[in-house]
Amino acid sequence: MKNGDFYLVEKYFFGNSQTYVKSKGHVNLNANYLFELDVKNHKVENFTLKLFLSDDTEIRLESNYEISVNKEFKVGEFSLGVFVAYIPGTFFPIVVKPEIDIYIGADGTTSLQFDATATQTATFQAGLEYGNSGWQIIKDYDNDFGFNCNLVGEIDLKCYAGTEFEFLLYGISGANTRFQGYLDGKITINHGEIFGGLEVSAGINPRILSKFIPPYSIKLFETKEKLWEYQNYLNADLIVTPNRGTPPLEVLLDASNSEGNITSYIFSFGDNSPNYVESSENCPDGNFDGKIRHSYSNQGNYPCQVTVFDAQHHSDIAKDTVYVEGIPTTITIQPNPSQGKDAYVELNVWSNGDSTFSGDGNSLELEVHNDFWGSPLRGVAKEILIQFPLSSIPTNAIISSATIEFYGSGASSYNYDPIFGINKINSSWNESTVKWNTKPSYGNRISTCTITGETKWYEWDATDLVQDWIDCVQTNYGVSILTTRNSEGGQFKSSDYSDSSKRPKLKVTYFESE
Repeated sequence: MKNGDFYLVEKYFFGNSQTYVKSKGHVNLNANYLFELDVKNHKVENFTLKLFLSDDTEIRLESNYEISVNKEFKVGEFSLGVFVAYIPGTFFPIVVKPEIDIYIGADGTTSLQFDATATQTATFQAGLEYGNSGWQIIKDYDNDFGFNCNLVGEIDLKCYAGTEFEFLLYGISGANTRFQGYLDGKITINHGEIFGGLEVSAGINPRILSKFIPPYSIKLFETKEKLWEYQNYLNADLIVTPNRGTPPLEVLLDASNSEGNITSYIFSFGDNSPNYVESSENCPDGNFDGKIRHSYSNQGNYPCQVTVFDAQHHSDIAKDTVYVEGIPTTITIQPNPSQGKDAYVELNVWSNGDSTFSGDGNSLELEVHNDFWGSPLRGVAKEILIQFPLSSIPTNAIISSATIEFYGSGASSYNYDPIFGINKINSSWNESTVKWNTKPSYGNRISTCTITGETKWYEWDATDLVQDWIDCVQTNYGVSILTTRNSEGGQFKSSDYSDSSKRPKLKVTYFESE
């Protein structure tokens, strides 16, 4: 049995008293061992090597320099005394010299200042046993960690302290167990984790007989425990509801979906009113929830934002805009024959396989049709093209709603009402000359409308498209009206129709931004 309290002399892995990576601490060790060797008829029947160890360890690692380090120091060693075993029928005694070495080490990189202290209380049994079942591992342990840390910078470092217990035959070579407690940490500006661990291994150390006996080692067990974690992940999020309306406009600024260890929010409203500060220690509205209501009194566009902070004063920002609009304006653009630009194009496929292409920009009626049948396939298709002038809409308009409206009716050969869609037109076209085979290309479908047999006004939503036209995001070439289903059609009045009230129209409601 051997007990001892060993203070680890301060060791510099790198540098000196001004720039350094160093470690210090102490180990209180209580050790006992069991060695059994049973030989019968010159044959090993049983061999047991077991180490009982309990210790209280404190390791402190400090750094104030950016450096890579990979060093290990032996800081103490002592012998437990020699014992001699005699094997019957042999002339030579077996001499065993148990020794214990105490060591500390570090492996990795540090950046700037790091100071960590770990305490560990551990008891364990470890060893090897040989018998009828061959080699068996002996292991049992109990371990408890304590930890504190102060850092400025980054590390990727493992530091450790432990004991190596050797049973040296004739003081030359023999079995060993190695007990090692360690700190293993990786810390960046955004995230850090430090683990405490206990590793125990056993093996054979041949020392000077290494030419004849290969070394052998096996890890008996390892336990690893997260001691500390730092999370600096911040992701600000801001939702403003509603973000558009007329004054007085009350909105909710909601940053509650922001992510991270948030300790405070700062809201700015963009209207020269004071910022609203909410923290875990100070909540003016009584709730630390990342939400605040605010009222806007005047027309305008107001850039608002939230800044979130964590305990280390890292921050992230999310932004939005509140549109406070004046009194809405609604206009109806309904061109007359001289202002209007609309036409229909037609495809006819005949039973002999021939096709004819036509178009009409002066018709009083505009048609949508799709009807094909038979073999060989024959039939007719018609589509409407229309383009409204937008000069009466101001360039700073914020479109609240826009609808394209036609007066007419539809019919189908089947038991359902036709559905017609409007598609954005992507290229220019001429009302007087356009035909099916020269019609412009179309873009995505914008919206649809169900057309019944009743003669009335039918409308398609075009709010986003008109806004894009005003903002010059897309060029205004107009829209097409068509159907993709067979055996349905419809007729609508054109801008050339005699009754001006039934001509196609674009109805737009907008606000002017400042």
